[in-house]
Amino acid sequence: MAVETPFDAAVLLSIERDLAVTLAETRELDAALEAILDAALRLGGLDGGGVYLFREDGGLRLAVHRGLGAAFIADTTDIDPTDPRIDVVRRGVPMFATYDAIVVSNTSEAQRGEGLHALAVIPVCSGDETVAVLNVASHTVDEIAQPVRDALISIASRIGNVVQRVRIEAAVRASQADFQALFDGLRDFLFVLDEAGAMVHVNSVVTERLGYTREELLGQSVLFVHPEPRRDEAMQIVGEMLAGASTFCPIPLVAKDGAHIPVETVVSRGRWNGRPAILGISRDITRRALAESALQQSERIQRTIVDHAPVGIARLDVHGRFLQSNAALEAMLGYSHDALAELDFAQLTHPEDVAGSVELFRSLVRRERESFMLQKRFLRRSGAFVWLEVSFCAVHGSPDQPDFVLLLANDITTRRNLEAAQAESERQFRQMADAAPVLIWVCDGEGRRSFFNRTWYAFTGRTSVQELGDGWMAGVHPDDAFAVRTSTTRALAERVPTAREYRLHHAGSPWRWVLERANPRFDASGHFAGFIGSCIDITDRKRIETDREELVAQLQHALADVKTLRGLVPICAWCRKVRNDQGYWGVIEEFLRDHSEAEISHGVCPECLEKHFPEETAAMKKEPEKVG
Repeated sequence: MAVETPFDAAVLLSIERDLAVTLAETRELDAALEAILDAALRLGGLDGGGVYLFREDGGLRLAVHRGLGAAFIADTTDIDPTDPRIDVVRRGVPMFATYDAIVVSNTSEAQRGEGLHALAVIPVCSGDETVAVLNVASHTVDEIAQPVRDALISIASRIGNVVQRVRIEAAVRASQADFQALFDGLRDFLFVLDEAGAMVHVNSVVTERLGYTREELLGQSVLFVHPEPRRDEAMQIVGEMLAGASTFCPIPLVAKDGAHIPVETVVSRGRWNGRPAILGISRDITRRALAESALQQSERIQRTIVDHAPVGIARLDVHGRFLQSNAALEAMLGYSHDALAELDFAQLTHPEDVAGSVELFRSLVRRERESFMLQKRFLRRSGAFVWLEVSFCAVHGSPDQPDFVLLLANDITTRRNLEAAQAESERQFRQMADAAPVLIWVCDGEGRRSFFNRTWYAFTGRTSVQELGDGWMAGVHPDDAFAVRTSTTRALAERVPTAREYRLHHAGSPWRWVLERANPRFDASGHFAGFIGSCIDITDRKRIETDREELVAQLQHALADVKTLRGLVPICAWCRKVRNDQGYWGVIEEFLRDHSEAEISHGVCPECLEKHFPEETAAMKKEPEKVG
């Protein structure tokens, strides 16, 4: 149930005024934080909480607390800088929800046992730095009403000023020796007053911002730099300050040109040039006032930003209907703002994409997910479709269902068309490569193989899992692997066409010789993209070359062993015996056998036949000649 507003504007003003007075009179940080926490818990319905301060290591320390159990306090006093909640706080965005909705992870039994329902987590900034966080909660109600939220943000904003003010006061009290450095270094208005309230020294910020010279200011009462209609009020406050009854003045400063500068002033007592003095520090709160004004105009500014954003933006209700759309989205879809307001996103979705995107949207509404992104086709009013990359994000204000769903869209039609064209080109390349009778491969700029054609896989008998990347090297003959790796490294460095021969594992026999040629590839921007290469089987050629080399070697060896007869051969004129190299005489058959490759076949010539066998020769001559 919601927190009923237990106060009207007058009550809120009273709480703010009481808090301002208390803070003005409080110098101790913890006391000031307790006062702020007590004021927050006066708003109604809130019965517990604490103020955390950032530690030097980036973690959080619980400085003060009210209305929480001992076990809960012990479990939440220190939050480690690596805790995910630290990042959430540093975003600087107040959060109002149930305790379970905000604190999901890292929730211990002690924390769950506290029984907290509604929770407000309000980061506090000082300048550009997140210095603290105000946590307030209720054990009885589930929701913090909007007026209470606004009041909490206003009260929490004082923590940053308190932290900064207390730090300054502590620094001033700590060391008079550092006073001058602090005086000149801070960008606040700094005044040194004598005990009568006259200015005896000012820093450069005073002269720069107020437009006076030091000579015009020194000796003047500090009332001189306050608006004339409020000088009586300022005099009273200054008197209380001089009497030690007050340390805070909310009256603005006035410049020489009459411009008013809203400030919050604190004072502390000290010494200046050996005499008692009062140090006044006035902090310009213009930025805070502007921030409050900007907060009131945030919806108008947000609308302006949305309307001029280059991406499509829309707010959808939980049924997917368009609550709001910007000009960019309307241009993408071809609909006017009013026409879109009559539709839901499913009606504009291409029929083939409806089922999946609708189910994702429903899971978002059911809080099964917080966001999702997808690429889908939307139907334009003209009937054509456009590809959009859309992000859906649920924006929750209650634990039940989203207040609305934020849609962000980018037109990616051109990119999708290019991707489709590239995919078609790659498909055609693969078809041609797979049909080629040679082994084809592609590698990236690092030399990792990203594609092999079917001929390659059929040749090696290996799978893509085994071959892709550097896996194909396992199929290179061990004796060739080093040379292949070396030539690959050189080719990647030089980026020029290459050719090499090596042995590659074959599915049918252990190794086959291949001749590989590769050419460098470059993308559309001219950047080196790797190589495309092909291999042909040259095993038969290598075998022929080997056989030829062996034949040549055999011929050369045989030639060296050939024996020839040269020079004078000593033959006996009568018996025809031949003298050998050792001086012995032997028959001519033995000499020819030892000095040549000739084989001896014996026969009888006609003359010798007639001489030595006359009867046989005469008988042969009487036989009739054969015809035919």
